[in-house]
Amino acid sequence: MRKTMLITVFLITSISFTFLSCEDDTITSETLIDKCAEALGGYDILNNIETLYVKAVYPDHGDIPREFIMKRPNKSYNPRADLVFDGERICFLKGRDGRSKPELAPEGDWKDGEVEIGYHFPAFFEYPAEYLGLENRDGKQFYKLKVDLPLGARMTYFIDSETYFTVKVMFEFMMGERAINDWRDLGDYKDVDGFKYPHSFTYNSRTGRQKGWIHSVEINNQMSDDIFVIPDISSE
Repeated sequence: MRKTMLITVFLITSISFTFLSCEDDTITSETLIDKCAEALGGYDILNNIETLYVKAVYPDHGDIPREFIMKRPNKSYNPRADLVFDGERICFLKGRDGRSKPELAPEGDWKDGEVEIGYHFPAFFEYPAEYLGLENRDGKQFYKLKVDLPLGARMTYFIDSETYFTVKVMFEFMMGERAINDWRDLGDYKDVDGFKYPHSFTYNSRTGRQKGWIHSVEINNQMSDDIFVIPDISSE
């Protein structure tokens, strides 16, 4: 009896892995992105998203939610720091001290702007993606998609083979002479006006790895495009 049960378990496991292997043979970046789009609400929902206004809590910064506003595909504004990313450059609108004239961040930091957008909204919906295959982690299977962003950063998305939600996003780039290799774990997906958005995440804080959470998400909030514009500071 025990031998029969072991053989049955072996056969079921073999069939499962064979099925995943066959599916992996037919999967492409395009079909995988389509499945991700369906899981997140469908293209009708995704294509209608122009802006996201996110309030998130980072425990090492206290309990007050920190705001982040993004406009697809590559613009963002951080109200607390009065910091703008216009798709190419990052600028502190009131200087680094918060009391001065607009000041550009060092050019090596500009890639961070597009990376931050890439873990709030999957970059594979905006830019070409390369399918890297399946990876086993803790007994589960994850598809991997790699996106090379326009300014030079690279993001790799780990996608659950059952739900097609992104569960981890890794990012790597050079910030000046410093190599950045980091990641965020994503989870607790909730419905926001038809769009499934992760409401928990891990991040590399000033005191080590921590878990943050989303306070609120607003889609297509009424706002002026002026908040994403860097003023002319060439003569200052």
